[in-house]
Amino acid sequence: IPRTIRVLKNNEFVITHGVELVLTTPKIEATGTEFNFRYSYLESILTDTGFDTRRSSFVVGSDQVRFGVYENNRRRRVNSFGSLTLIQHIPSLRFVLTLSTEFNFYRTQGALDRNLYAFAYYDIEGNYIPIPEGEREDMDFNDLKLDAQALVPDRTPFTPISTYKYVKKLPMGTRLAFLP
Repeated sequence: IPRTIRVLKNNEFVITHGVELVLTTPKIEATGTEFNFRYSYLESILTDTGFDTRRSSFVVGSDQVRFGVYENNRRRRVNSFGSLTLIQHIPSLRFVLTLSTEFNFYRTQGALDRNLYAFAYYDIEGNYIPIPEGEREDMDFNDLKLDAQALVPDRTPFTPISTYKYVKKLPMGTRLAFLP
């Protein structure tokens, strides 16, 4: 039974909708400057058609340890991110400078209709025992109830990440790139 927990499975379906916006300014000839802005918003609904198996809250090795079987219902994931890039051409020095900042505006993932109660369990000997629907919330199965924190969405705060790069053309026509 422990070998079935956290095992890679091929039973997840994802439906994703989103929008992407790309804005590029024309090169300002007087200064040799260009700007690029990119923004993406993706919303996905993930459906896992399998079941989730978790160890009860009793200590492993106890005679009472059980492995609860839970429905993996739908999850919602949202990603909102973008980047702003400045490209500076300096022809007299045969030099190009690129400054780029990536933004993670918003990222979250959480359960849509997750049930905290197991619909079955495996006992210490590996026997599959279904739990009648009316008894799933009884005190007898309290050790199989998932933590309510499992329903709270994970959120990543706004995060900017900046990088820079410059490229200088060498006299022989080769390019040399320097990265931080």
